[in-house]
Amino acid sequence: MNILRDIDEDAAAGRIYLPPATIARHCSLAPGRRAGLVREEIARADAPYERGIAGITELRQGRWAIAAAAMYPEILPEIARRGFGASPGRAKVSRSRRLAGGAWAAARA
Repeated sequence: MNILRDIDEDAAAGRIYLPPATIARHCSLAPGRRAGLVREEIARADAPYERGIAGITELRQGRWAIAAAAMYPEILPEIARRGFGASPGRAKVSRSRRLAGGAWAAARA
């Protein structure tokens, strides 16, 4: 977390990126007196990092869904082209585009 690593450098440049409430709770940014503040911010940052790292393995399992999601935005222009729902039938991504998305997902398996 760059904010914690760069406290002194940022303070020297007149920048403070830590939450004011946290600074107030610990009463100091002085190097010898900020251990509690840094501990609190590390604890606050750890949970999202752990969730993110755990989610990386889920990405591999969901690669087909990710490939499909990357193609979904292409459906929107097709809906517009068809008159915003005025034309019968279903707007869809072309077969060649679906195959390309499937190849992308398979290559990352």
